[in-house]
Amino acid sequence: MGKAKDSLYGVFKVLVSVVLISMVLMIFVNAVLRYAFNSGISATEELSRYAFVWVSALGAVLGYYQNKHVGVDILVKSLHGLSKLIVQIISEIIVLYALYIMIFGGYRYFISTVNLDSAALPIPMGIITITPFVMGVAMLPKTLMLILDHVKEYRIGNGGAV
Repeated sequence: MGKAKDSLYGVFKVLVSVVLISMVLMIFVNAVLRYAFNSGISATEELSRYAFVWVSALGAVLGYYQNKHVGVDILVKSLHGLSKLIVQIISEIIVLYALYIMIFGGYRYFISTVNLDSAALPIPMGIITITPFVMGVAMLPKTLMLILDHVKEYRIGNGGAV
């Protein structure tokens, strides 16, 4: 499981890097063209917006897997034993509900927009509207692993009892 997780993490890092670099290059070239030649490539504006959406989405997934997301754990750190486990499980259930909304709502949104073209380019809007679905599916295994980790931590701290 560790090798698969590490390789998937590596793929995400490379993908985020490639998309970010392409976005920066498109914006830079367009800025130079506008400044130097008083013209630009309108397609790069829309493509850079698409790239920004994907960098944000994939970066959020990477941050979630690295535990670098924003979290308030004052309450959890002050609790011990069963009360700590209950609060942790409740918080993960809330995250699961949010992921449920992202996955199923994102899928419905994608289906409703997949045949629509973007404003400036003949690119399907589904490329953008699939991002909540992808984020939800990508974050789901980590959330399930966190629930299992909380239970294991509780069992270790209480001598194997649940």
